[in-house]
Amino acid sequence: MKQTGAITVFIGPMFSGKSDMLIGEILSAQRRKKRILLIKPVQDTRSGDKIASKKYRDDKKKFEEATSVEAHSVNSADEILRLVEKTRCQIVFADEAQFFGEDFPELVAKLAWDMGIDVYLAGLDLNYKRRPFEKRTMGDLLCLADSTVRRQADCFGDRCDQKARFTQKIGGSGREIDPGSDNYQACCNSCWYPYEDEPIKTSI
Repeated sequence: MKQTGAITVFIGPMFSGKSDMLIGEILSAQRRKKRILLIKPVQDTRSGDKIASKKYRDDKKKFEEATSVEAHSVNSADEILRLVEKTRCQIVFADEAQFFGEDFPELVAKLAWDMGIDVYLAGLDLNYKRRPFEKRTMGDLLCLADSTVRRQADCFGDRCDQKARFTQKIGGSGREIDPGSDNYQACCNSCWYPYEDEPIKTSI
């Protein structure tokens, strides 16, 4: 009987611990001596060639890198497939999955269903406008997933004690992809405002 891999997706707004969960699975796979492949899209330039989790520093009033692991920055499904074949990996881990191309979900299905490789993905479900990303990559990945873990963050709004469902843009350009943690914060529905109309500043 042909072995089938499982597809797991960690999803939610920024600062919700998605990368923490992904790194936790990576470290577990390393302890179990699994052959693994770590990838991230070239558009994510925040931490170089690393998958990194963030931790908020009260003394500095900002997020800093907490834990990181080396990863391949890739630009196409063909490049990923070449790395899979080269490493003969048993598990693929991918961060910021929303930035991969429209052919990425088809590749993920091939890895799991045809090649028997487990795939763990982390990514944003919505852009800063509270809408699906233009490429619709995450929507397709959620349809393929065997398991999804939806995360929430703490709201950054003034005097707010709610959980955050959305990513709020507070700086940078109006592009959909605008790397940089300082350009965003997590907000609940009550604290969220459109960036173009009324940008707000972080309160922590």
